[in-house]
Amino acid sequence: MLTTIYAAQITSNAFLIGMKTVEYPFGCFPSKPLHTLRDLETIIGVYMNNIPIIRGREDSPLASTTSAVTFDAHPAEMLLKNLWGEKNHHFLATRDPATGIFTTIPVSSNLHASKIVQQSTKSGLDVFFAPASFKSRGDRKADNAVGADSLWMDIDVDPDNANNKCCYLTKEAALDELYIFCAMTNIPRPTIIVCSGRGLHVYWVLNQFIGLKLWHMLATKLKELAKHLNFRDDPHRTADIASLMRVPGTLNHKYKQPLLVELISTTDTPIKLCVISDAITTSHNRLVSATPKQPRKDYGHCESADMKLLEAILLCLDPDMVYTDWFRVAAAMFNYSKASDEAYDLFDAWSSRGNKYKGHKDTLKLWRSLRLDHPNPITIGTLRMMVEEAGHDWVSVCAESSDFIPTTYMEG
Repeated sequence: MLTTIYAAQITSNAFLIGMKTVEYPFGCFPSKPLHTLRDLETIIGVYMNNIPIIRGREDSPLASTTSAVTFDAHPAEMLLKNLWGEKNHHFLATRDPATGIFTTIPVSSNLHASKIVQQSTKSGLDVFFAPASFKSRGDRKADNAVGADSLWMDIDVDPDNANNKCCYLTKEAALDELYIFCAMTNIPRPTIIVCSGRGLHVYWVLNQFIGLKLWHMLATKLKELAKHLNFRDDPHRTADIASLMRVPGTLNHKYKQPLLVELISTTDTPIKLCVISDAITTSHNRLVSATPKQPRKDYGHCESADMKLLEAILLCLDPDMVYTDWFRVAAAMFNYSKASDEAYDLFDAWSSRGNKYKGHKDTLKLWRSLRLDHPNPITIGTLRMMVEEAGHDWVSVCAESSDFIPTTYMEG
């Protein structure tokens, strides 16, 4: 196989690199921005050492039409054994494709979970699990989470939409780009890869449990690295500790013909926390932190103090509220933040903690339907009313969110 690698130095400290193989003349990879010669050497090394990231290679985990892993147990047991520690509490969730109703299920063991998975699949339900660990069996909300034994990404694939810049056209292309992303950041390759139907769910299983604060720091930097390098993960899953992911061995009913969720690649060797932490932190410092932030073109920017206030407000509200109230929360946040990306991320993460959550595409559709020039906009005053109706003191909520109280909203 002949691989052509070309690079161009565009400034004193930035390079562009692209690759293609003569066997796939229409399969050119998109150019990748690189910031050091080390990045250039890394990518060249990936290709010259025949690491299997060329789409269509027979040694790719996706090459076979069936699962690449042979199981002695149900694949759900295999997955949960690696991702769930023995301590703390864990959750499954099911979704009825006919009604869209989510049901959260606390489980007592991996065996218990595997039985529920198989029963629910036979009943025609979508089945999900929360990779994180929780303090109690009470609920699957982020404020009940204590940490996790892994980091994860959700990578969407949409073969019917070539113009969608948020996902890939094929699973093979997604896997190729994932390996390039890992090479450029020195992050080890994921230890588990699940085909979620059309897309991929990937996990970095760690050799030790990490608490909530450290997990959030690493997951946020991982999300920002992906954005900086134009890797098309779903950012709302990467850094959401309360995420739900699909369980292998079940069916994905989002499509006319249900698709099998498969465990296609796994290893029993976990990644050392110090290794992945150093890779993420070093690459983030080198690529993200060192890059001047560009002004947003499409949306506004929400100041940190405003975000803290919105976070404090959402802690008082139940995401499983009726639709009209849920819409009002979105509209008030949209207007207060000037349609900022940060506020949308916060709204989506808050919504995902509820049982009615249908996915970020649902929240994004709502967000994009809103407009800043509405003649009768819903304001933060609506949020104040909802907070007080929920039994909370508005002034106390504002005081907890910052060093000052926004007097504009203190009076009736």
